[in-house]
Amino acid sequence: MKNYFLVFALFSFIGLSNAQFGISVSYGSSKPVIEAEGLSITSDGGSNSVGIGLFVDVELSEKLDLQPSISYGIGEQLEGESNNALGLGANLDYYLGGRENSFFLRGGLGVGVALADVDTDLSKKSATSAVLGLGYDISDKFSLIGSYGTQLTDSSNIEGLEIRANALSIQLQLKL
Repeated sequence: MKNYFLVFALFSFIGLSNAQFGISVSYGSSKPVIEAEGLSITSDGGSNSVGIGLFVDVELSEKLDLQPSISYGIGEQLEGESNNALGLGANLDYYLGGRENSFFLRGGLGVGVALADVDTDLSKKSATSAVLGLGYDISDKFSLIGSYGTQLTDSSNIEGLEIRANALSIQLQLKL
């Protein structure tokens, strides 16, 4: 067992030796899609949020980075109640033409957990999403990323009713 832990610690240290830590700010806008009995309705009204987060950017190769992150999202109030969430994400950034080109494609998965009181008879407290995006390294320290996310899991706890959301977001990252 000690050997497995030692190997894990060694690989973790090697991986983090090429790592940069950073902070991020983001803005997102999402719209729910409600499906029931073969009908699909996309809401006209969306929900906006801002977020702050921490990330680790691990260089895996000349063209590929792994970026795990944690963020705190501040959403619009719903019926006078806060609508905040905690998010955990893992993204892969693929640099088109290498790092000197500065453009990268992003793909990843994330889990969001509502921090507000949620009636779990009606809806779930967490959701899993997939993200696709395009980013640009403005400099060695700053990156700008635009992305589209779609919810993979159903938020509804009501049988026969599915609620999912799609979102557009923009994020500014500062590598420390």
